[in-house]
Amino acid sequence: AAVVHEGRVLVANVGDSRAYLIRNDQAIQITADHSWVAEQVKLGTITQEQAQTHAYRNLVTRCLGHRPGMQVDIFEHRLRTGDTLLLCSDGLTTMVSDEEIAGTLRSSGGDIGRAAQALVDEANDRGGEDNITVVVARFL
Repeated sequence: AAVVHEGRVLVANVGDSRAYLIRNDQAIQITADHSWVAEQVKLGTITQEQAQTHAYRNLVTRCLGHRPGMQVDIFEHRLRTGDTLLLCSDGLTTMVSDEEIAGTLRSSGGDIGRAAQALVDEANDRGGEDNITVVVARFL
């Protein structure tokens, strides 16, 4: 979930859906994945490249509805004119790289509806192995 207020965005995160801040044509992941492979990458036991194809890459360590009192991470960022916020499910990020996400948003010519559809289409063209949810907001 994301709330924009007075030039800031607050993002609440649980699970492996992500939020990105696209600034200066670069996609910056502003949430942390709650998955077994993300924890192993953070510990240094596997590389980011190994995580992308690991057998346990879909094993989440935190999710909504699993048990009461779930810990939710909160991230806050100050927004700048021209920033783009992307909220998306892992159905997008397992199929389309961060660099490709930034490139698609850049090539949309500012049309966030077209950009969102292009991201979903790209993930589907690559197999669409999971649900693909994309929300894009541009800050003027």
